Amino acid sequence: MSLKNMAVKMALAFAAAKGVQAFKQSGGMQGMRDKLAQQNKGGSGASSGGIGGLLGQLGLQDQGSGGSSGLG
Repeated sequence: MSLKNMAVKMALAFAAAKGVQAFKQSGGMQGMRDKLAQQNKGGSGASSGGIGGLLGQLGLQDQGSGGSSGLG
């Protein structure tokens, strides 16, 4: 296995672990449903809508990047 492939696999594993951690901290499936319902009502308070706003609420979005839908 090349060093590049190993680094990519490690980065993906880290991102997956971070996502699982954020999912658990937000209340699991019910927490995600509540956040999506709140966002659909327009009461999210986030600066951007859609998946970018949800990622920002979960703390997964890089706030310094200026992007609205990336993980940073």
